[in-house]
Amino acid sequence: MFLGAKTARADDLVAVQIDYEARAGCPSADSFVRQLLARAPRARLAVTGERVRVLVARVHPGAGHGLEGLLVVRDPGAAPTERAVRAETCDEVVAALAVIAAVVIDPVTARTGTVDTAAPSADEASSVDVPVAATTPVPAPPPTPAPEVPPGLPPETRMWTISAGLGGGLVAGAAPTVLLSIPAFVEISRAGHEVVRPSARLRVERTLSSSNSEGGAFVRTGGATDLCPIALGASSLRAQPCVRAELAALYAKGRGVEPVRSAVRPWFALGAVARVRIDLPSPLFVELEAALIIPVVRDRFYVEPYAVVYRAPTVGGTSAFALGASF
Repeated sequence: MFLGAKTARADDLVAVQIDYEARAGCPSADSFVRQLLARAPRARLAVTGERVRVLVARVHPGAGHGLEGLLVVRDPGAAPTERAVRAETCDEVVAALAVIAAVVIDPVTARTGTVDTAAPSADEASSVDVPVAATTPVPAPPPTPAPEVPPGLPPETRMWTISAGLGGGLVAGAAPTVLLSIPAFVEISRAGHEVVRPSARLRVERTLSSSNSEGGAFVRTGGATDLCPIALGASSLRAQPCVRAELAALYAKGRGVEPVRSAVRPWFALGAVARVRIDLPSPLFVELEAALIIPVVRDRFYVEPYAVVYRAPTVGGTSAFALGASF
């Protein structure tokens, strides 16, 4: 719901446009605007057609218990910024979003304490021209008592989230047979509910030893970097497309042959990853992923005089599952 006014109150006021949506049972858009104007004395609703800052406020079900609020600040000619909050009740989330919005508008005069946000009287309402999209008029900010810290205010907002996890998987293409792997990872990702939600992941992995009938045993140890530009889906279930770069050491050792020799060769590959994440009770989550990998280094492993044991194929693949936690 977009809210705006057709007349400005004073030249020194800061014009903003409000876009507010919340689930049923949460405070209305008018209630949010009243709270914002009560906390931001220099704020006014934008005149129709003005090119001004837009404050987008959303309230969603949170991961596990409680609710999450998201405030997106869109300034003309600048990239949008986000601030997220989490609380047990919708009233607390909306109150926190109003505080954050007031600080964004003017951190000097913003009122973060308790304020009077009661609906205006008929006389007060008649002085403000509000479009039909708003169900009740929006008054000028009323006088407020001395600021104090409101009880139950949600914790500070976070722009980024750190996650870590451990799991198991399968690797095809690095050895003659499919290798069992033990991957672990740490990730930093953008918080919020926007589609453009980049993340970067550092992954380390070691496979269990595997041998084939032609006399070779193989183990791969190394790491990978995943870059994921977007995230699709709701807060509790989302999918991510990613690109991956792998760098590892591939150890090969002869078996059942004389003389027994071994070699360690570099493994470098590029690939694409599809990942699905399901949130469990906070802060836990589970992940499933599959990847197509193109080896850049494709060594031949052989037993003298020249019996080829294995050479990596043009395209390989991996799959994995993980249990993780977000902080």
